[in-house]
Amino acid sequence: MYNFCVVLLRMSLAFCFPFFWLFLAVACWLHLVCVILYLSFISFDYNGTNTTLDGRMRVIL
Repeated sequence: MYNFCVVLLRMSLAFCFPFFWLFLAVACWLHLVCVILYLSFISFDYNGTNTTLDGRMRVIL
């Protein structure tokens, strides 16, 4: 029974480990994108131009 649990644990770790790194990479990328968008929104508001959401999205896209 103990050996079975160890094998099960190793299999689950081997299966989850790549997904963990993938999740971490996606989370970091999304965080970076959100920070860039947030900073660009602040700079637009600070300059007083493109204060509407439509203008912001047009400039970003």
